[in-house]
Amino acid sequence: MANTIPRKPAETLALLNQMINGVEKNRDELGDYTDDLLRRFVPIRDTLQAAMVKRTEMAGLARQATQELQDTSRNAVQAAQQLRYLLYSEFGKQNAKLRGFGLRTLKNRWLSRKK
Repeated sequence: MANTIPRKPAETLALLNQMINGVEKNRDELGDYTDDLLRRFVPIRDTLQAAMVKRTEMAGLARQATQELQDTSRNAVQAAQQLRYLLYSEFGKQNAKLRGFGLRTLKNRWLSRKK
C-alpha cells in the first residue's frame, strides 16, 4: 500500500482498484459509509480506466496516421522527382523558365570558369 498517491495514471488506477476492493471486503466495519464511498469512487475509477483505454486507442490511431503521412509523403517526393525530370527534359537544365517552376538552373560551367 502506498503512503502517497502516485502521479502515474496506471499506478493511480491500481491503487483505486485496491482501495475499492478493500471497501467492498470490509462492508461490515465501514457500515453506512460503504455505499456512499462506492457510489462516489467507482465512477471516478471507471472514468480513469476509460481515459486510459482511449489513450491507448488514440496512440494506435496516431501511429496509423503517421504511417499514412509517411507513405503519402514518399509518394509526393517521387511525383515531384518525376515532374522535375520531365521539366528538365523539356526545357533543359540551363533554361531560365525553370525558375518559374521553383527549380534551380544549372549554370554554364564555361562562363563561370572565365570569371
